[in-house]
Amino acid sequence: MTLLWWLDRWRGAVFVILAAVYACGMNGRWRITSDSAWYVLLARDGGGPGEAMRSGGGGGASPRGWSWVFAATGGEAGWGTALVMLAIAAGVLAITYRMFVEHADRPTAVLMTTVLGLSGLFMEMTYGLLTELPFMLGLVLLLWGHERRMNRRGSMGLALGMMLLGVAWMAMFRSVVAVVVGAYVVAEVIHVIGRRDQRRLGL
Repeated sequence: MTLLWWLDRWRGAVFVILAAVYACGMNGRWRITSDSAWYVLLARDGGGPGEAMRSGGGGGASPRGWSWVFAATGGEAGWGTALVMLAIAAGVLAITYRMFVEHADRPTAVLMTTVLGLSGLFMEMTYGLLTELPFMLGLVLLLWGHERRMNRRGSMGLALGMMLLGVAWMAMFRSVVAVVVGAYVVAEVIHVIGRRDQRRLGL
C-alpha cells in the first residue's frame, strides 16, 4: 500500500481532520499586519481610501473587496470576517481538489489538497486579513476554467464564465490582476501561433 492509496482510501477522514484543524484555529480575531490594519481602517472610515488617508492611514487607494466584506459583516473585523476567510480557504481547497481530479487522478488530488491545506503559509493567510488568499481564490478559478476550456470538459460557456468570474474576483482585491490577465493573453497568443505553425507543418 502506498501513501496515495491510503490517502484516497481514507480521504473522507483526512478531509474531516483537515476541517477540524481549521475550526480549532478560529477565535474571531485577526493577525495584525500593516496591510490588515489598513483594511480595518478603511472599513472604520466608511470604505473610502481618501477618508482613511486623511485619518493617517495607508499610502494609497486599494481595491474595494475588503470594504465590501466589512460592510457585509457588520463593519468590523471579527467573527464575520473570520468566517469569510475560512469560506474562501475552503473554496481554494475545493477548487484545487477538483482541478487535480480532472487533470491527474483522485489520489493525487487528495494529496495535493492536503499538502496545501496543512502548509503554514496557507494557514497564516486564512487567519489574517490579507488579500493574498481572496486573490488566490480568483486565480484558481481562472485556472480551473482555463483547464476545462483547453480540454473541452463540459460547457465552453461555463468554462469562460468561470474564467471571467475569477478575473473579476481578483480585481476586487488586488490591482495586480492586470499583470495576470496580460500574461494570460500573451500565453494564449503564443499557443495560437504554435498551433498554426504545427498545422502548417502537418504535425
